[in-house]
Amino acid sequence: MAISLKTEVLGFMSPVAMAVAPGDLEHIFVVDQPGVVWRASLLSDFVAPFIDLRSAVVELTPNYDERGLLGFAFHPEFNNSQSPNFGRVFVFYSTPTARKQKLKAPQLPSKPSEEGQPAASPTFFNILSEFKLSPPTGVIDLESEKPLLSIPKSEDIHNGGKLAFGPDGFLYLGTGDGGPQQDPENNAQNLFSPKGKILRIDVDSETDDRPYGIPADNPFIGQGLPEVYAYGLRNPWGFSWDQLGRMFAGDTGFHSLEEVNIIVRGGNYGWKVKEGSQFTSWAEPEQKHSGYIDPIFEYPNTRSAVIGGYSIKPGSYVFGDYMGRIMNITEDKQGKWSLAQEVTLDGSRVKGFGQDFRGNIYVLTSKEAGPQGSTGAVSLVQVSS
Repeated sequence: MAISLKTEVLGFMSPVAMAVAPGDLEHIFVVDQPGVVWRASLLSDFVAPFIDLRSAVVELTPNYDERGLLGFAFHPEFNNSQSPNFGRVFVFYSTPTARKQKLKAPQLPSKPSEEGQPAASPTFFNILSEFKLSPPTGVIDLESEKPLLSIPKSEDIHNGGKLAFGPDGFLYLGTGDGGPQQDPENNAQNLFSPKGKILRIDVDSETDDRPYGIPADNPFIGQGLPEVYAYGLRNPWGFSWDQLGRMFAGDTGFHSLEEVNIIVRGGNYGWKVKEGSQFTSWAEPEQKHSGYIDPIFEYPNTRSAVIGGYSIKPGSYVFGDYMGRIMNITEDKQGKWSLAQEVTLDGSRVKGFGQDFRGNIYVLTSKEAGPQGSTGAVSLVQVSS
């Protein structure tokens, strides 16, 4: 068994995510952290901006930064010219406080945890916005921005940012605990905080107080923020669904374990009480119970950061690590997952994954730790058995 790569597109700065437009088998759309979504052909050398938000994104630190343009998703009916959802796209990005206020971006209501420190004043905001296609130009109209929600941030790290429509047609967003390292505000366990969560919203409707709807079966309506789908996550970076509809997510560890989880509605994945399958040293005795969901796979943290990927087929999942590893885990008949194969890249960082409509998996890499240079690449992941 072996994992190999075939380079498809080069020249990005810091590619962190990838999307494909419904019905478009030729192009991939590459999310570059400084603020551009590039449309790139798999059949030619064509690469051009599809949406350019560099003027809206916070100024990034070249050596290393977790802010920026972090998530992008097409509405499932994006290419249906007969649908009211034609041309709709959704973007998650970090923007300066002054711009957030000018946009009048709705801020998710939240309540501080009684067990955490008070939140510091925000230095920037992460914003989820909708944009629309300009048919005459074939690119996104920047003037069409409709902010849906915003999350205040005082630390540059742990923003999450993955954005994707699920098999149920709802929009999912992964958010980090907000930092710093040990979640001192206790955001991940606080159901009234949007941080350290998987959020799920209905972008095809609205409520009286939100520019989107809340799915009726969201698990914490009346008990916390109604957007919350799952919680207890540190910094989920990359999630997807397999062919059976199971939702997989990578969640970055603190200093012990990196983890891959199967996310279920209402699930509590333990942070900051647990890191992977282990209780943390600061967990209180009354917190050490069995009400947490352990990862399906974990591995030691050696300055690592897990990057969630995609399923090749049911029971075979490909993901990576920021430090330059690509791994394939497989499931046995008893439901136990184990490492089947891995490859270590020569000098490249893994920053994200993507999958096209044919089921092909792509890895997004760069030789730079931060958003600088032009060594960013998109490569086809080939797994042989």
